[in-house]
Amino acid sequence: MAFSVVEFEDLVRLLREHPEWRERLRPLILGERWEAVPDRLDRIEQLLEESVRRQAAFEERQAAFERRQEAFERRQEAFELELAKLVVVSQTTVARLERLEGRFGNLQGMVLESRYVDQAESWFTTWLDRPRVMSIQAFPEVLAARREGTLSEADYQRLLMVDLWVQGEDPSDPGHGVTTVVAEISATVNLEDVTRADQAATILRAYGQKVLPLAAGWRITDDAAALAERLGVTVHLTRQPNDTMV
Repeated sequence: MAFSVVEFEDLVRLLREHPEWRERLRPLILGERWEAVPDRLDRIEQLLEESVRRQAAFEERQAAFERRQEAFERRQEAFELELAKLVVVSQTTVARLERLEGRFGNLQGMVLESRYVDQAESWFTTWLDRPRVMSIQAFPEVLAARREGTLSEADYQRLLMVDLWVQGEDPSDPGHGVTTVVAEISATVNLEDVTRADQAATILRAYGQKVLPLAAGWRITDDAAALAERLGVTVHLTRQPNDTMV
């Protein structure tokens, strides 16, 4: 049996007037799957709520991580600042220690040089007969060369810087004039001491002087000892007294 248009419009009107009929007709029209739609909608809503909660929890964890990261970066910056301060303090301390060691080394050298001067008559008898401490004034030809300009000011200053001049006769060659010992004295003989002794001896030999370059101290570095042997600079090491600071 078929519906006419009029009858269909009457059915629509009746369904509008009777909502309870619509509820009864809906499963018939949409099928049994319609009854599962509300449950599915509830499940979807639950899933959406769970997703929102998870997203919120993730964002909170992300924010907490960023806060920890910022705190770590602040601590890192503070650590780097303290480290930079420590480096400056360390460098300052090292510089002060180096200056102190330099002054202490100079003091030791002055004490040792004074002992060589005081005991020249006994210590230098190994190389000279009747040794006596001299100065640059004992070499008039050197002074004349400076006045005439044939001796450079640099070479003259090099001679003035010699720690100790000692003259005497060479016991292995008596009667053949004096020998001059050019002595550089340091607590620890290093390359500079050996080089200075050799340079001063070379300058003085140019004026006809018989010269013995000498590097003296309590100890000598290995490289200074090797250089002294190569240049022919005599090394004299004396025992350090117990009352001298090291």
